[in-house]
Amino acid sequence: MQGYNFRFVMTHDPTIRVPVAAPKGYRREEFLPLLDLIASGKIKRAFGGYRATDNLVKAQIPVLPNKKHDINDVSSGFVRLSLPGEQLLWPEGDAATRQQILDEHLRWNVGLIYFAQNDPAVPEKFRQESQTWGWCRDEFVETGGIPPQIYVREARRMVGLRIFTQRDTRHAENDVRAVLHRDAIAMGDYGHSSHGVRHEGSRFGGKRFGEGLGVAYAPYQVPYGTIVPKDVRNLLVPVAASASHVGFCALRLEPIWTALGQAAGHAAHLALEQGTGATADVRTVSVAKLQRRLHADRSATLYVADVPPDHADFAAVQWWGSLGGLHGLAPKPSGRLLGKQIEGQHSEGWLNHTVELSRPLDPALAHRWRALGKEAGIAEGNLPAADGRTTRGEWIRSAFKASSAGQ
Repeated sequence: MQGYNFRFVMTHDPTIRVPVAAPKGYRREEFLPLLDLIASGKIKRAFGGYRATDNLVKAQIPVLPNKKHDINDVSSGFVRLSLPGEQLLWPEGDAATRQQILDEHLRWNVGLIYFAQNDPAVPEKFRQESQTWGWCRDEFVETGGIPPQIYVREARRMVGLRIFTQRDTRHAENDVRAVLHRDAIAMGDYGHSSHGVRHEGSRFGGKRFGEGLGVAYAPYQVPYGTIVPKDVRNLLVPVAASASHVGFCALRLEPIWTALGQAAGHAAHLALEQGTGATADVRTVSVAKLQRRLHADRSATLYVADVPPDHADFAAVQWWGSLGGLHGLAPKPSGRLLGKQIEGQHSEGWLNHTVELSRPLDPALAHRWRALGKEAGIAEGNLPAADGRTTRGEWIRSAFKASSAGQ
């Protein structure tokens, strides 16, 4: 279970900037080892950007509206906001235990910034740069500019009908795409990111275990069983989902939780539609019906780079892709999968994950698609042939119209 820290919102805009005060329990001597890291050049600045490991904290990019920044832990840095090992009692801890964990992280996280900004032993240039940052006057007003909650990356997780693991994010055999899940209700493209699970030695250095993970992956699908309990009929769990530690390190990002929450809402509706009271059961929801609702609602169950949610063929392409029609269009590449970097963690998209709707359908692909269409219950006479003029888009639209999904 990976480490936690606070995700501050800070600014260097003097018109809304609030000074950082020493946290409760602050002890100057605890932060003195930072001076050696600054003197050696291992820490060059207090607030650095994406992928920099020589800064104290990370000011995420792109910048938030109104000149504000999301402040986070520096992965693989020399000193960290996260405290792997200090979070272990959180999942099953009572209110007092969790408050102690929160207080210790707050004291350490705020204390690092306060020391860098105010201690006279900190080199003047470093201190002056640090002092240009502060809390935002209009953020977390009730708690003095500090978030009231710690950023819990991972804690208690359900064991459901399906346990999402590292295997679910791997490439399918000789395919650019990840393994196919025909019962997918969401997709994700965040890697297996871990901020460490255990730490030995000084907080200024030491040895960290379970960092990063570095697992190869492709944009992946999340099966319905990941949010469905084994033995509870009226519960859906889109956040504390059913996943291994490594699997959850991919699922744990808010956009994926949001997508799973969207699917959970539709699934709950279908469960109530098919039964009432004691007969409603989320475990027996038709995933095909759920996918139709999601696709109509512009929710993706498969990543397709050239057919975004506002595209007229979005529902048809998502349906066909979730059956497996888009697998096999491109082999697994030997090089980079992500497109051109835009800023920070944001890129233009994933390469070779297109459908190319205007491309003529070749006979070999048409043969495979017709077989898949018959498997999906579409009468062969309703499936167009590859005549050299039929495009991929025309074929998918015809198949979708002939299917129960398109009716």
